[in-house]
Amino acid sequence: METLDCKSIELSNGETYSYREAGSGEKTLILIHGNLVTSMFFDQLIPELSSNYHIYAPDMRGFAHTTYNKPIESIEDLVEDLKLFVDALKIKYFSLLGWSAGGPIVLSFAHKYPEMVEKMILIASVGPKGSLRRDDKGRVLKTKEELLSFPQIRDLKQMLSVKYNQGIRFYLT
Repeated sequence: METLDCKSIELSNGETYSYREAGSGEKTLILIHGNLVTSMFFDQLIPELSSNYHIYAPDMRGFAHTTYNKPIESIEDLVEDLKLFVDALKIKYFSLLGWSAGGPIVLSFAHKYPEMVEKMILIASVGPKGSLRRDDKGRVLKTKEELLSFPQIRDLKQMLSVKYNQGIRFYLT
């Protein structure tokens, strides 16, 4: 399987987005990855679609070679990054595929910019408000601080930081 080269583009908000591009189709499809993965998640899917679509697979802010100059406060930040990305590439009309945490980005983008979106494809998506997380007593954890203090999240973050010997960023909305 061939690995696609990463390209990059400067966005007007000061972030540099890395992305992969493939395909020769007349229609455009943009693939939005989930949390804790990159656009490489789509490596097996891209060759299957590239004869029918011109495909872009960006890495969201803070993933792979995309910068993380400004902290992410909500899904809306990633929606606006996506808008700046398509504007910078002069892409006017396209379909969006969102996997897992990429789903809320796709849903929110399509809601905010419906004139740009031909179709949406959601794979194992969470909703636009994320998923409810509860503590051991059934209380909904609402703030980032509450979520990051939750034992399973804290333990996962610690394990990943040790395993990969680097800081791991969690984007919880």
